Amino acid sequence: MAKLRHIAVATKDPKTTAAFYKKHFEMEEVGTIENELGEGVYLSDGVVNLAVIKILAPWTDLPTEDVNFTGIHHFGFIVEDLEDSSGGLERDGSREVADFYRGRGEETVFYERKFLAPDNVVIDISERGWVGAKGDV
Repeated sequence: MAKLRHIAVATKDPKTTAAFYKKHFEMEEVGTIENELGEGVYLSDGVVNLAVIKILAPWTDLPTEDVNFTGIHHFGFIVEDLEDSSGGLERDGSREVADFYRGRGEETVFYERKFLAPDNVVIDISERGWVGAKGDV
């Protein structure tokens, strides 16, 4: 059974937004991200990873990729079998929009495949999970 373990929020000011979640919800900072696509802070409550990100460059043509977009960007599930889960999504009509397993090699950041769920909501699936997220399924 898949488990929700990752939520990404797009913001203009990742440090200030992360400070808000740390102060009011006792989230712990567990990492950072900085590359050509975005920059931000990874937070965790010990179960779920919350990525607070500033979009620097689009990787799809979806509205959430606009550098001015703020709000919930995507969410992710840790799955037992990446290939099986990917195949099931594709058989049911989900389109893959990014595969960060291929060619990036950034150990703490790019380890998910992104698909479109209904209503063009981006979802991630990963066998390894996200920094600070509980890893068992």
